[in-house]
Amino acid sequence: MDTAGWPQYRDAMEDVSPSAGDQKYDPLTVHHLEIGPLSADEAERYGFGGLRWAFQSRRHGAVLSDSPDYDHALSACGAYMGAGPDRLTAAFDALVDLMRAELADRITADLTALLEDQLLCIEDLNGLVGDLHDWTSGRDVGELLKERGISTGRPVEPPADSAPPGPGEVRVVRAPGPVTYEPSEGEVAFAHDWVACALSIDFSARLEALQVGPRSEVAAANQPEIDRLAEQATDEIAHLTDLLPDK
Repeated sequence: MDTAGWPQYRDAMEDVSPSAGDQKYDPLTVHHLEIGPLSADEAERYGFGGLRWAFQSRRHGAVLSDSPDYDHALSACGAYMGAGPDRLTAAFDALVDLMRAELADRITADLTALLEDQLLCIEDLNGLVGDLHDWTSGRDVGELLKERGISTGRPVEPPADSAPPGPGEVRVVRAPGPVTYEPSEGEVAFAHDWVACALSIDFSARLEALQVGPRSEVAAANQPEIDRLAEQATDEIAHLTDLLPDK
């Protein structure tokens, strides 16, 4: 786009949100924050409804265009580069999903046993757990809390520049900041009980221990496909480099 006289696209892609979630998502690790908090700080920040926001990806800026010339140049550049990058990204995403599913299959029984220990402890603390199967069957935790009289909080999106571009304008919109979460008092109290029990049963160490062997098995089983896609990525980068006008 730069060589076509439109630097706005590069400017938008180089503008990345200053901060994102606290954790980097690893598809071959079930992180404790995918299940529940492990510290008082996490309990206060996320309760339970806000756990998903711990894994936010950094976001790029965007281009708002009312220029047919810009839109045509963007379409032409996409066609020039070809579909290779998109196909490769889709293949990587599919492999990640497959490996995540294979890991889940291998650890489900042990993870369920760990969760049952955790839930029995919480039931002793506050009597709010009830049927353990409700919590180990994949039901939404927010719904479970509401059924027990505990409301959840709300996510807070940062303000966005959504004003439409003027006639013929091509405008770079800054990358938005991360979403924050405002938990309710009730879910924070429940989250603190979760933390107390997690510490008492050594939840973190047990969660990691039950994943070590299965994680290695999944990685080894999929290594040939990982290597194949890595080779394709190297070839695709070389191809795109050759397309650059100043090459």
